[in-house]
Amino acid sequence: MDQICPNCSNTIKVNFCENCGQKKFKRIDKKYIWDEIQYTVFHTNKGLLYTLKKIIQNPGKTAKEFIDGNRVNHYKPILLIFVLSGISTYISFKILDLSKILGAYFADKNINSKFMGDLMTFLSSYTTILMLALVPFFALTTKIVFKKWGHNYYEHVVMNAYILPKFLY
Repeated sequence: MDQICPNCSNTIKVNFCENCGQKKFKRIDKKYIWDEIQYTVFHTNKGLLYTLKKIIQNPGKTAKEFIDGNRVNHYKPILLIFVLSGISTYISFKILDLSKILGAYFADKNINSKFMGDLMTFLSSYTTILMLALVPFFALTTKIVFKKWGHNYYEHVVMNAYILPKFLY
């Protein structure tokens, strides 16, 4: 069924107006509101759970699918690491109170060195950020090691972004 574009008054015959790109008009319903809430609050309107399931099953295959162009159902890899890192940090420090657990562990092991205590506190507090910062290094390493694959550096960034959550979480 053709619609008149509310933006430029041309006839819309497909999903988008050929003149201005306006999406075909749909009535606001429960699905529309749910999609908006997901997108606005969680920015997970498409593919997060699907991608997590695929990464748990086979991270290498998931990365290969994305690089080979099968991107419709997959969550964007860089955004994925940031979302998972945020969730991991929240769980570690707000729910599990990791700093208290590590403090008790270090006290039990008699690690009383000021430097060692500070180092371990820093590493435990910023593990996720350190892992994010290391993705470019991991990508460079895998590009060198697997240069016969013929992938460019940015494709290796994507591969490592999909493989990192498997080891991080």
